[in-house]
Amino acid sequence: MHDAAIESLPFDVWARDRNGVCVSQNSACYEHWGKLVGLRAEEVNAPPEVIAVWLGHAARALAGETVRSDVDYVIGGEVRHVHKILAPIREGDEIIGTLGVNLDLTELRRLERKLREAQRLETIGLLAGGVAHDINNIVMIILGMASMARRRVPAGSSLDSDLSTIETASRRAAAICNQLLAFAGKGHLDVELLELDAVVAETVRLVAASLSGIAIELDVARELAIEADATQLRQLIMNLVLNAAEAIGERHGTVTVRVVAASAEMVAAAAVDDVGFAPAPGIDYVALEVRDTGGGMTPETRLRIFEPFFTTKARGRGLGLAAALGTVRAHGGGLHVETRLGEGSSFRVLLPRATRRVATPAPAEPHASWRGSGHALVVDDDAEVAAAAARMLGELGFEPRVCRGGAEALAALDDAAAPAVVLMDLMMPGLDGSTTLRRLHARHPGLRVVLMSGFHDLAESPLDAQVLAKPFTLDELAHAVRSALS
Repeated sequence: MHDAAIESLPFDVWARDRNGVCVSQNSACYEHWGKLVGLRAEEVNAPPEVIAVWLGHAARALAGETVRSDVDYVIGGEVRHVHKILAPIREGDEIIGTLGVNLDLTELRRLERKLREAQRLETIGLLAGGVAHDINNIVMIILGMASMARRRVPAGSSLDSDLSTIETASRRAAAICNQLLAFAGKGHLDVELLELDAVVAETVRLVAASLSGIAIELDVARELAIEADATQLRQLIMNLVLNAAEAIGERHGTVTVRVVAASAEMVAAAAVDDVGFAPAPGIDYVALEVRDTGGGMTPETRLRIFEPFFTTKARGRGLGLAAALGTVRAHGGGLHVETRLGEGSSFRVLLPRATRRVATPAPAEPHASWRGSGHALVVDDDAEVAAAAARMLGELGFEPRVCRGGAEALAALDDAAAPAVVLMDLMMPGLDGSTTLRRLHARHPGLRVVLMSGFHDLAESPLDAQVLAKPFTLDELAHAVRSALS
């Protein structure tokens, strides 16, 4: 019974006599090391430095010590992390040999590393999202006031040119905030049905024009639709392709971009590699893979590639891969990375496959000169943002009133007739936008509301309200309010 129990163990177990000759081994030990019975440690096919360590441990065990050590062995062509125990075998007061056990901790170490990585990225994501939210509020004031001022100056004048420069710089700042929010998984998603092959081909064609000495190979399967934010999807593709090109550097190389229906093996690999990815049952996935012939990454670099502002490049902000991971997370996908130093890297993104067919969208109606009328309520806990939004609504023809939170807005509607429209921040302390919206609709079922925010998940937004992403221009505000009223 004792022998049967040892034989069934999934890890290496062996015993040697006092002279160092192996007298027994279980099946796991035989599978990993071959036949050891009858051999001394010096006769095993292993590097001399490894044998020297074995002999040193054996001497300590024969002296009465239980020796523990962590070692890395190459087993089956793969590096395995092993916790080794060598204990003395006693017969009465005499030590007659040694008992050895190898505990393979490779998977445990991998999971511990992934857990630490996930916790670190979550912490960084919370910080990045909070910073981006605050900056977005500031940028909204700048962009909103600049867009409103441009309506009051002659087109083509020097002041119009200066205001245009301010708008452009504001949008660049907003784009950086969007990358941070994407990493934090808090970016806005303007979801639509897309043919992935068409978006990939179009984006890669644009990127390829700026890459010198690098060949791009496209292998995209057709009729693989996904529901995604087109802007974020294009940014994701660009980030992965540019990252692959930068990994190749000044040398000539190839970046291969593939789009295929994800196999079960691909989904399983992503679930193992990406702690934040939990495949949904009954859902098919599409795989977008970007592979390069660059120099690959060290294990240390691999652990940090998704951290914001971490980069190994001479130029860049280190936000590309961080934003890519956030975009994948926001779309319910997973990301699997394979890399080997000197052999290049592969980034495989899995996204849920849509079952609907792609329809041609209707053209948008013009709204640049639209004006409204009546009372408007602005609800935001940030006084400067509320004041800027109120001025913009005034420019559109409304008579705005500002409330500094949900409770104040509810009280204001108790004292007056319902306004034509309510412009309300989604993220507020106390009563947030969603809670306030439900209470407003309970009292005034037909109330028109536009929610604004730079820090939320659209999947959790109320379905009966327009959503306006901060920062926004006067024209964008006009479009959202007009849509709400119509």
